[in-house]
Amino acid sequence: MPLTVVQILWVNIIMDTFAAMAMASLPPSAEVMRDRPRRRDEFIISPAMARTIFTCGGVMVVVLLGMLFAWSFSQGGLTIRQLTLFFSTFVFLQFWNMFNAKGFETRHSVFTCLKGCREFFLILAAIGIGQVLIVEFGGPVFRTVPLTWGEWTAVIGLTSLIAFGG
Repeated sequence: MPLTVVQILWVNIIMDTFAAMAMASLPPSAEVMRDRPRRRDEFIISPAMARTIFTCGGVMVVVLLGMLFAWSFSQGGLTIRQLTLFFSTFVFLQFWNMFNAKGFETRHSVFTCLKGCREFFLILAAIGIGQVLIVEFGGPVFRTVPLTWGEWTAVIGLTSLIAFGG
């Protein structure tokens, strides 16, 4: 099993609770008021939203399953280090995907609102710092081993590319 129950609980907290708090903390957009009203029978997921969901989700699935597939043939199975890298990659893909959700259909860069979004960035910092602490000090409870600076750089750097996919 690539993720433990405790790791899944952490992922659930960041994807549901922290993500909802981060999105709710964003300032309202005046552009939303200029959007035309939706018909009652209009589907809630627009074609653009579906494309973004399937594109980003597809990339995540390919990356994560690719990692598991590639590693499953090495060293007689998956090592704790590889599972730690998998866990961190999964979490940071979700971390960076919050920028896609934040910037969806706003016609702005996903990195706009750097000044007025203090709470959003505090929550993102809590997720990032929390993940590093879990990996570095979680040990047997989280089934992790500390990663090297190079591994952290690769995980954070490569997963950040998903932020440009939405």
